[in-house]
Amino acid sequence: MKCIKCKANVLGDFDFCRSHFVENVERRVKKDIRQNNLIEKDETILVKDPLSRHFIEKVINVPVKIGKKGREAMLWTMDDEILVFLDALFGRKSLRASGIGVIKDRIKLFRTVTDRELETYSKIKGLKFSKKRSEKEMRILRELDLLEKDHKETRFSLIKSIEEISVL
Repeated sequence: MKCIKCKANVLGDFDFCRSHFVENVERRVKKDIRQNNLIEKDETILVKDPLSRHFIEKVINVPVKIGKKGREAMLWTMDDEILVFLDALFGRKSLRASGIGVIKDRIKLFRTVTDRELETYSKIKGLKFSKKRSEKEMRILRELDLLEKDHKETRFSLIKSIEEISVL
């Protein structure tokens, strides 16, 4: 397959070549931060992992301070958001209490990026990233992968629905 932007060979089964893949992931994260006002200028942010630190220092164009206090930049992906939502929905739990959507005291940096995309991005950039998942979570994610074979935008549609539901 060829990259949808430049016609170079794609990276794995993604629609982009290596450079456009990196650009796409960074663009989606920056857009989510901008649209949801996730980070404020000169804010102090607690960062616990190298991948979040990389994004805050090198990708996001907002001057911030990285400190030992402040709002925490979480290593929270689109898959996390979907799993929590589905668990709350089918477990008959409160959606508000489950922590979906934008949370004021925490920053979910990677809500628009899947685990697999973030893993690939981190390998390209030489950063560490790993997510420990339970067997139940892995089964749900495998089912989502199967759905995405026929319907590529399944996760993105779910996230959009989650955002709309979470403000109700």
